[in-house]
Amino acid sequence: MKEFEEYMKLLKMDKTNATIVKYNHDIKVFLGFFEIKTVSDVEKLTLSDYKKLQMSLSERLSAVSVNGMFAVLKAFHKFLLENDYIQSTKISLVKNLKVGKKAVRVINDNEFDGLLSCATKDEKIMLLVMRYTGLRRTEMSRVKVSDIFDGKVLIHGKGNKDVLIPLHKELLSKIENYLQKRKHDSEYLLVGKATHEGITAQAIYTRVKSIGKKAFKKGLISKETLEFLSPHTIRKTFVTAIARTHGNQAAQEAARHATFSTTKDCYIANNPVLNANIFLHQERI
Repeated sequence: MKEFEEYMKLLKMDKTNATIVKYNHDIKVFLGFFEIKTVSDVEKLTLSDYKKLQMSLSERLSAVSVNGMFAVLKAFHKFLLENDYIQSTKISLVKNLKVGKKAVRVINDNEFDGLLSCATKDEKIMLLVMRYTGLRRTEMSRVKVSDIFDGKVLIHGKGNKDVLIPLHKELLSKIENYLQKRKHDSEYLLVGKATHEGITAQAIYTRVKSIGKKAFKKGLISKETLEFLSPHTIRKTFVTAIARTHGNQAAQEAARHATFSTTKDCYIANNPVLNANIFLHQERI
């Protein structure tokens, strides 16, 4: 379907690779489910058809995942409408599935210290930077040495949006010390284990889980913490700490969210045991 190929080319202009992969997958599921060959097949779909797809997906996916997939499909249909490939669609009438609100999970200070004690030198830098800047794992994987200057780190964020984030002087000192002592001169802050190329986002996820397993075996974190631990958990910990000490607006700005509802519902835990400072306490690093 040429319109699908055109849409994917358009996405590559301002979306991350991870976003493009998701859109490609979700739209292909949609096209395959209805055996769509041409754009006219899309226009023939009824509200009942879309609800059948939603019901089928809900049998194997969570409500959050199904809603996320339909958000992608609605964006694709909007593209078709705006470019006059179709004249109408019923997909906008499909309501999101109800989602039970889950408690936001974060890591307390003692658990984070436990993770640090089980990490290698480069992994400690990875954990510290994510914990005290709130970087997403994709953003962390893209950080180059040249992106760190004037006490700040230049982040290449979602939608190709660049932003400068201040680094606490003690964290900056640790980064500089790490760079002076490492045995290679890669342009990236973090590299893969078998190469001096930049580490991948997936490798960051794998390393965080591996560190968590080591900490659990030593009794430094609970089994529950191990189960929900991920790079995203560390980002939520950062956002929660700011909300508790600097307020909701600061938390939204630090998370770089368009609306506070996203920050509040998905990133701020109710009763965390966290540092009282937006940055690092000097005695803890």
